Amino acid sequence: MSFYWKDYLDLAHKLINDSQSNTLEEAYLRSSVSRSYYSIFCLARNFLENNKGKTFGKYDIHKEVRNEFINSADISEQMVGQILFDLRTDRNDADYDDSYSITFQSADNIHNLANTAYGHLKLLDPNI
Repeated sequence: MSFYWKDYLDLAHKLINDSQSNTLEEAYLRSSVSRSYYSIFCLARNFLENNKGKTFGKYDIHKEVRNEFINSADISEQMVGQILFDLRTDRNDADYDDSYSITFQSADNIHNLANTAYGHLKLLDPNI
């Protein structure tokens, strides 16, 4: 049985909702950003592998997946690629930048953006 990457998107939602009643609020919010990104990234990667026969190495895979979507002729795929770009920027900030400022609202906005990408992926493949 393989992991269902949508669960990371659901976990991100839970982390956001639970953050305000927790002493680890910032850690919850930063983690939600990371989980939102990885959910969409892995779903997008799997879509390309399963539906388009793409294979990826271990190096620059994030860029390769994103570019496959951005350079597509399909508008929904282009949207996924652009959202992946935005989410990756947010994820890098949340994971590596000590001074990154995150709020409940910004984490929720990032999660909503990830949900938009998920909706586009579902249009492309209802089995995602």
